[in-house]
Amino acid sequence: MLITRKMIKKNKTKIGGFFILIVLLAVFVLAFPGENIRIVTPTNNMGVISLQNILFNATFVNGTDITDPQSAIFLMNISGIWQTIGSTSCNAVSCELNMTNAAIPNGVYGINVTISNASSSVSITNSSNILFPFYIDNVPPSVNIILPQPTSNYSQMITLSANVTDATIGISSVIFNITNHVNVTQSATVVATLLNSIYVISFNTSQLSDGYYNIAVLANDLLNNTNSTSKISPILFDNTLPLMNHSCDDLTVIQNDEINCSCSATDSLTGLNSAFGNNGVSFTIHPSTSSIGNNKETNCIAEDTAGNRKISVIYYNVTFSSISSTSASSSSSSSSNSSSLLHNNLNNSPQNNFTQIGLSNGVPIVENILSGNQGNDATPERNVKSEKMLMISGIVLVFIMLILLVYKKRINLNKL
Repeated sequence: MLITRKMIKKNKTKIGGFFILIVLLAVFVLAFPGENIRIVTPTNNMGVISLQNILFNATFVNGTDITDPQSAIFLMNISGIWQTIGSTSCNAVSCELNMTNAAIPNGVYGINVTISNASSSVSITNSSNILFPFYIDNVPPSVNIILPQPTSNYSQMITLSANVTDATIGISSVIFNITNHVNVTQSATVVATLLNSIYVISFNTSQLSDGYYNIAVLANDLLNNTNSTSKISPILFDNTLPLMNHSCDDLTVIQNDEINCSCSATDSLTGLNSAFGNNGVSFTIHPSTSSIGNNKETNCIAEDTAGNRKISVIYYNVTFSSISSTSASSSSSSSSNSSSLLHNNLNNSPQNNFTQIGLSNGVPIVENILSGNQGNDATPERNVKSEKMLMISGIVLVFIMLILLVYKKRINLNKL
């Protein structure tokens, strides 16, 4: 098939016409009225506490969006309905309005504008040019303190937490302010973080002196509306261990003999925790002596209402019940007297065998660590060591005497 010049020229004409149509369509779309109208002030996500002297500014392309505009009205979407909130005159490129409208309630809004000339009007048609969101909010956040609880006692690490919400724009910061309850001087300030919809921070009460404190929450929203009215008081911080008196009448006893122990405690600041042990104290009156051994433990624990725990540990020895009958050739009365004398000597050993340990919320606090039984003369361990030393010394002495005898005999033989 032959392609003539006429056919080529005809196809070129069709292609040129197609491109011209595309260009015209593009110009038509770009020049669609309202496409270039935009609100440049305020900006998206901007917030104000009220519409008091707030500048609204809309720009446009003169001759494309509208020709020679004369006036403009700004509209706000209130409850889904576009309502006029103010009007102004326009120049050749923009329409500006210094807005004051106290009737607009707090909320989240969209803003549009309608620009008019002598014969027509046009509004923003490009959704990206509409101002949204725009916040009006003059209400402080809502605060509900969760922890600590009022009139409570605390020690060591505590949790400070609060439920803080803002219905309009959101929360900027949540601060816990701790002040002295007596003179209201500031003692500490800590910033909480959001965790599972609750603002939380841990605080070490041992940083402060024992005593009563006030705790207040300062909550700010993104427009700096502040709630500083939520507070609790008084809160007692107590990191002092209870005072304790723990003793036993014997520290070294014969098997199955009875040991009598006593323990008492006091706490002047928060008082003892009556729900713990027996009115705040837990100990064993008669520690077990059924088995032989050294450095057995019996303890007393005292707890105050702030959770401070103090532990006193007493060490004791239990020796063989047949220790008095080691001399089988002695008379029964002599044996009985020896046993009685040994028992009395053991019972009179010094009572300095204790270690006191404090716990505060499960954290060990060690203080007043004293020596154990190993230093007492009456302990079986010391007696056994003494007997072994005597035996070894005897063997060495006999060995030396034998050597001397042999040496003497050799000297006599040499003389002969």
